[in-house]
Amino acid sequence: MLVKQVLINPPILKKWILQLPWHDEVSANSLIDPTNHQNVPKAIKAIIPTKNPHHSEMDPDAAGEHRALRIIGKLWSYFYQPFIDPLLNLTEQLTQLSAYSHLALVLYRQHGPLLMNPQLYYNSQSLVKAVYFYTSHQKALDPSKRVFLYQLGSDCQEQEFCDVRTATHDTNPDALGLSDSLSASADTSQFKLTYPELYHQHQRTAWTNSPNTDHVNPKFYKGDLTARNTNLSYAWSQG
Repeated sequence: MLVKQVLINPPILKKWILQLPWHDEVSANSLIDPTNHQNVPKAIKAIIPTKNPHHSEMDPDAAGEHRALRIIGKLWSYFYQPFIDPLLNLTEQLTQLSAYSHLALVLYRQHGPLLMNPQLYYNSQSLVKAVYFYTSHQKALDPSKRVFLYQLGSDCQEQEFCDVRTATHDTNPDALGLSDSLSASADTSQFKLTYPELYHQHQRTAWTNSPNTDHVNPKFYKGDLTARNTNLSYAWSQG
């Protein structure tokens, strides 16, 4: 990743992580482990130190790395915080996503694919656009309802697939068996919606007030997420 003409690679990131007193060689290697590119909790743990890296007595090269790391930390924290911080209200979530969109645009115009690959840039910007469209649609449809950004993802479909796949031992069902499993899964989903207190979420979907999290659930959000109480134009301009 190239930011402000500074190449940030795993060795440089590890060097700065090791300056933090609560990290050692083992934990630093764990955070930048290249074998798992989709471990969201590890990614968040690796990003957090870059927001405010240690910067005492720096030479010019170190100062450049420090500045680049701060930019990277802010860029990605703007992107992930709206999805995992239960205290943000909807306007604050949208404002942070707007900040990500604008900062990513500026940096990508400067560095192109050296900042991030084009697919990641396109997907992340498309997500921001989808969030704003989703919120606007909810305001028009029923402004009294709350807007949960993480539901834009595929979590619901993944859970549905999990329920159907584990309902029986039949790994290759026919049309009748699949329809029976889908019907049973629909009943189970309705039960979970009716009695959410009886449904224990998976470990990765439970908010623990720590960076070791992947997704969260509606009942953990404390901020005001009501559609009518957000101002899309204000959030976009503030970002």
